Amino acid sequence: MNDPRPSSGLVLYRASRIEALLHPLITLLDATTPRAVLAPQTIIAAHPGVRQWLQMALARARGPAGVVANLDIVLPASWIEQRQRECLPDRAATVTTAYATESLRWVLFDLLQASTDPQWQHYLRDDEGGLRRYQLAQHLAQRLAQFRVYRPDWLQHWSEGRSALAGDVAIAALWQAARARVGQPLRSELWPALRKALRRAPAVTEPLHVFGLTHLPPMDWQVLQTVAETRPVVLYVPDPCREFWGGLQSPRAHWQGLLQSALQSGLTAEPEDLGHPLLARWGRIGQHFLCQLEGSALEVDERHWEDSDPRTAPVTTLHRLQESIRRHQTDLLRRALRRPPQDAGPEDPVDPSVQAWQAAMNDSSLRIHSCHTRLRELEVLRDALLDARVAQPELTPADIVVMAPDITAYAALFPAVFGEPGRSQGALPWQFADVSPQARHPAWQALSQWLGMARSRCHASALLDWWSLPPVRRRADLDEADIEACRALLEQAHVIWGLDAEAKQRAGAPAQAVHSHAWGLDRALAGYVLGEADEQDQAQVVLADSGGVVPLQGIDPSFAPVLGQWDALLRALSDWQVFAAHAHPISAWVTCLLQMMSERLLADPADADDTRAFDALRANISALLSEAQVVGSDPILGLDTISELVEQRLQAVPPGVRFLRGGMTVCGMVPQRAVPFRVIAVLGLEEGAFPRQVSASHLDLMAEHPRLGDRDVRSDDRWLFLQILMSARERLHLSYIGQNVRDGKSRNPAEPVADLLDVLDREAGMAPTDGHGPWWVAHPLQAFDPRYYEARDPRLFSFRPPLTLPPATAQVRPFFAEQPSASTAACAVPTRLRIEAVARYFRRPAETVLNDQLSLSALQSDALPRVEPMHDRLSGLDSVARELFLQAARDPASLLPEHAPPALSLAGRLPLGRAGEATWQRERFAIEALRDIAQGHPLFANGLPSAQFVALDFTCDAWQLHGNIGPLYRCGETDWLLIVVAPKIKQSGGVLAIERGGRIAHFGQRVPVFLQWLLQQLQAPLQPIRVCLLQQDAGDGWTGRLDAFNQAWVSAWQQQDAARIAALRRDLLTRLDGLLRLYTEAQQGRRWYFPRTSWQAALDPDGKWLNQWDGKLGERFVDGGYAALWSRDVELGEAPTETDALIDLARDLAHWLMVDPAAVHPIAQEVAR
Repeated sequence: MNDPRPSSGLVLYRASRIEALLHPLITLLDATTPRAVLAPQTIIAAHPGVRQWLQMALARARGPAGVVANLDIVLPASWIEQRQRECLPDRAATVTTAYATESLRWVLFDLLQASTDPQWQHYLRDDEGGLRRYQLAQHLAQRLAQFRVYRPDWLQHWSEGRSALAGDVAIAALWQAARARVGQPLRSELWPALRKALRRAPAVTEPLHVFGLTHLPPMDWQVLQTVAETRPVVLYVPDPCREFWGGLQSPRAHWQGLLQSALQSGLTAEPEDLGHPLLARWGRIGQHFLCQLEGSALEVDERHWEDSDPRTAPVTTLHRLQESIRRHQTDLLRRALRRPPQDAGPEDPVDPSVQAWQAAMNDSSLRIHSCHTRLRELEVLRDALLDARVAQPELTPADIVVMAPDITAYAALFPAVFGEPGRSQGALPWQFADVSPQARHPAWQALSQWLGMARSRCHASALLDWWSLPPVRRRADLDEADIEACRALLEQAHVIWGLDAEAKQRAGAPAQAVHSHAWGLDRALAGYVLGEADEQDQAQVVLADSGGVVPLQGIDPSFAPVLGQWDALLRALSDWQVFAAHAHPISAWVTCLLQMMSERLLADPADADDTRAFDALRANISALLSEAQVVGSDPILGLDTISELVEQRLQAVPPGVRFLRGGMTVCGMVPQRAVPFRVIAVLGLEEGAFPRQVSASHLDLMAEHPRLGDRDVRSDDRWLFLQILMSARERLHLSYIGQNVRDGKSRNPAEPVADLLDVLDREAGMAPTDGHGPWWVAHPLQAFDPRYYEARDPRLFSFRPPLTLPPATAQVRPFFAEQPSASTAACAVPTRLRIEAVARYFRRPAETVLNDQLSLSALQSDALPRVEPMHDRLSGLDSVARELFLQAARDPASLLPEHAPPALSLAGRLPLGRAGEATWQRERFAIEALRDIAQGHPLFANGLPSAQFVALDFTCDAWQLHGNIGPLYRCGETDWLLIVVAPKIKQSGGVLAIERGGRIAHFGQRVPVFLQWLLQQLQAPLQPIRVCLLQQDAGDGWTGRLDAFNQAWVSAWQQQDAARIAALRRDLLTRLDGLLRLYTEAQQGRRWYFPRTSWQAALDPDGKWLNQWDGKLGERFVDGGYAALWSRDVELGEAPTETDALIDLARDLAHWLMVDPAAVHPIAQEVAR
């Protein structure tokens, strides 16, 4: 290296590795004598991330015994602003922040309202809430911010009323008015005076160090050149290539030039060696900066020696790629990555390309991962990072950085894969760097949802979600049990949407309070005041403000505080919706939002992070007003505009968030932040996501009139990708969503990734039809795919112990493995069962087994309804026909009302209007049909008796059963079990009629009642028990068989006929044993039983029983998806084994139900016993 102490001028040190620039920097720092004892030495860092990395790198370079102190590491803008204050103390004080985008937009917002320019008026037509005007003002402010840096001459022309270029009349007039309103000079207007003052400054020998710059705006560069006239300015520039590449063209641009020349000369365009295509495609920003540097008078231009004479030859794919860029020679890749011949064996010792190719398969230094989802990207990343730590135990989480073009898209998934941020436990502790803490905090979610509820329909689920947020619960003094109680209460009260009748009317619906929150609250309060009673027995309560309601039952007195909080929330929301319906000054919006935070949200006083988040949230809301006040504005805004403002403000990353905070860093892809890490991972590199897309705008005058040194988003991103590639020291992990999650179709990667794959594959001698080389990995859809554990592909592996396969000798039981029958195993202890669980299985077998055995409750939606009942029939779960029939059956002389009872509508059980009346007429017709069927039946002769339940505690050889039997109806000396099947009603020409071949009782209704009938006989043999089956077609004789058996059973006990009792008991126990064994075996293996389908198959096994399964409204489709999931891999009717199993089981069930006392004969051994 030359003399490290130049006297003045520009000194340039280059290196492809930014760490190599530390040596000349430290050498100059050590060789420099400060101008004062305590005066710090100044270093300008390119970016906050570079500044933090440089501080730690200098400390590490000094070692444990060294000290790094008294260094002033600043950013370029801060350093220039400080020079302005020092050199121009009077004029620099007049520079205002009014030209910042956050404040200038409000100046433009006001000016656009008064503008008569047809260009602006046409866009702002019909803009009532000011949202378009705000968006246009924001866009113009961002463009003008670019002009302040890269086109100050345009602004100067416009300020003076002159045109700078064609088509600038509208924006020039707007800027002139904004400049006049602010009345303060731009910082660029002080540049001539600043440069003049800097030239008059006394010469100093202490160098000014500028570290890590790869881009600098022209005006800032002019300031550095001016400073270099009186003191040395030393530039430490990371330059990826040791050769000259400033004039390098991309292949497309080069070919366009060749074709143009060929057309003009008539010659053939021949390809040329362009050097490294990745430099040409990605390096435009770097090229411009290098041209800017090399066009200056450099006193020294020196490159680090390692770029010309590396200590070691590259071994891995990543290092070869980096070295090929460094040397500007792609043939380095060609020699190392050449694909072996097709006829070469997998381990051919003669051809070294085979061994090289196998080494590339095992080389994890550079891999591009194609995944199906973002979650799979993170799971693959976790395995890759754990593999890196296993291979290199000295690798620490601080040596790893994870980036993404949109890191917020992964913010919610990262904790699920890597654990909570900031925790030191685990192998990969991590920290977010570019995700706003407010955006992840529940208080921000509460504020966002509150803004959304200003114009929403306020569905019950939305209010419950808001109430569930910790800051809201904390302020309302609610716990999770209270929230679950609220959910049950909202469901019971049939609350669906709307605060009250007026809110529903504002939303365009009829002004009906039914199904609104206020109506539900009135029902709850009425139930609280009136106490416990049957809902049908309670008369409606007439309220002065909302009409009548039916009180809710089961309101616990301790629930009063929650009802009070519910009422307060509804009042606050009503006031908020009225307020938000009109435009207000921004000061009024800020006051209202801050008031909501103080009244509705509460930070955890024991959590310092929670308190800081609340303070930051308040500061962000207050800043909306202060930014407008800087320019003396208090703009009138609508709800949409203030909502967008708040969201933009809270999503922004605060300036105090550090880049390197310990642990693995997770951050966005920010230009000039490419500092070295041992392992770099970049996620989300799919087509369209990177480089970032920029929508075309006629206001983007810089794009229409470009200059050397201009920046654009897509060129910035390409340059950043090149810097990232050169900054990875040991591993570079790239991933993207490259496979469709539904059909597996391929998706394209981002343009830079496609460029990289193209270079690697081409240099490896692969044709486009050959796919990609070993650096590209296509991952399976699931993390537990067997390929991760087979060790056939070294690129596919897993660090998930719960998912690893058992030893090869172990027998893995399938999900639905057939288990040995209970009859083949000795039961030393009776199996204890609850009769209610057995009955639930026979009613809904698929749902019961999937929920009980697998806890698969995902198909059970706990979401509250979002739509009011609109159809003219009720759902099966809420049908009132059976309920009202049983109520009417208590009084045979009672008459059903001609029109819908108000209590049903006011309880939310009927639709409103004509649909509700039509529903009632249908239900009324069904009830009358049931009364006709029941007419003359002894159970209903004197009115239906009251229901009662009997405790069950029965034990036999293999079973112990407990629970309750009932409801039982005692009529005379006989107990009755009741099955009610409402008839199927059809309507033709406005006339209601019972549909022929309608509903009949199936196994799901018969088996639970049969079990109770059987068990009640066994535990109370002298008590007669019968079954009443009310259905349209009662001709199957089943209940007659049950009555005959019970008569024989009771008679045998009355006569003390031991032989007959033993025979009948044996018959009952055999049937009980068969049903219970079916239940227990179903808990261990798949049994082909579906209540409706199996019943039809038992009646007509050769007929059209499959219609009950696959037909319209078939059982496969109407039980919430459980039956479809249970039979997901089998098509009944086409799979003979499963179809025969269903029919055989249906026959067994029918056999067990169809008792016949005449066929029961005593056995000698039983008589003796």
